[in-house]
Parts: sequence; structure tokens; C-alpha cells
Amino acid sequence: MIEVRGRNVSALLNPRPVVLVTTCGKDGIPNVLSVTWTTPVSHEPPILALSIAPIRHSHWLLNETGECVVNVVGQQLMDAVELCGKASGSRANKFAAAGLKTTGSVYVQPPRIDGALACLECRVIRSLIAGDHSLFIAQVLVAEADDRAFSDVWNTEAGDVLLCRQRDRFGICQKVPAQGNVRLSVNACANQKERLGNRSR
Repeated sequence: MIEVRGRNVSALLNPRPVVLVTTCGKDGIPNVLSVTWTTPVSHEPPILALSIAPIRHSHWLLNETGECVVNVVGQQLMDAVELCGKASGSRANKFAAAGLKTTGSVYVQPPRIDGALACLECRVIRSLIAGDHSLFIAQVLVAEADDRAFSDVWNTEAGDVLLCRQRDRFGICQKVPAQGNVRLSVNACANQKERLGNRSR
């Protein structure tokens, strides 16, 4: 056993889905942020918790309007996820920079991400400070998923949900042949930097 400290402690609970969270201010201008620390906390009513650092522009927007859409995405949006986790929406239009298209939501002002595997429209019902992050408790108003990718479980052949392994290292679940059972393995995805590096060698 080795002692794990600092930022690596949270990585012990990876891999986990990385989602694109869209928000809006009172001016109606949308923003998008990559978020890894999300978890369901209630079945009925459906409630999620999102952990976001106060330095993030989305943190300010969530405090201002209390609405968001949690967009579950696949490997095809990995580069957008990387960009949206590093750039600030207070200084740039991350939708344009990442090549993201949006569609209107049903119950909230923030848009949905076009091409997302699932969209959960949420309204914040409580927030609290948790160390160097804030925890936003949000009730799910409506949740919809691509029926080719999800029934009551993700279909790994059609719904390659993007997983965060650690910071900007990603993966997806894939089926592994096993005697009498179906097992899943997390296969690494090469990020943009790694792909560019591979092409240069």
C-alpha cells in the first residue's frame, strides 16, 4: 500500500462520468463547464449534487439563477470537454471555441448540448460550502436519454459515456468477454495532446 495525498485522493474514486453542465445568467447568456464531481443523492424526488469550485464562472451563474442542465456526453465530445474544463466562460464563448451546438430546454433557461447522450434539467434547491468547493444540490425536473444508448442501463456498444480517469485523462467502458458473464473494462482514450503527439512521431 502507498499513501495517497492531495488531489490524488479524489482520483481513488475514479473513473466516473465527466459531464458538460450548462448554465445561464440573468442576462440569458449561456455558459458550459466540464464537471466530474457529480452524484445522485435521492431517487424520489430525483436529486443530484454537483461540486464546483468558487473560482468557476458557472459557480457564480448557479448562485445567480439556480438552473442548469447536466449533459452526459460520449467520446466524440472529449476535446470539447477538455476545453470547457480549462477555459473561462467569463472571458470566452466556450460553445463557439469547442464547436458545441445547443438545443432549447423544456423547463430551464440553460440549453442542452446537441449530441449529448442524456440531458438532465435541474433547479438548485440548496448549496453549501464544502472545503475548497461548493456543493450544489439540484432537483431533476426532467431527464431524457438517447434510446439507442440507454434503457435502464447504458448500452456500451451505442453509448460510450466519457469517463474521467484523472484530470485530463479519459476512458470509456467496453465489454470484455467472460465465461457466462458480461464484464466491463475501462479503456483509455487518447486526448488531443496525445493524438497530436502521436502524429508528430
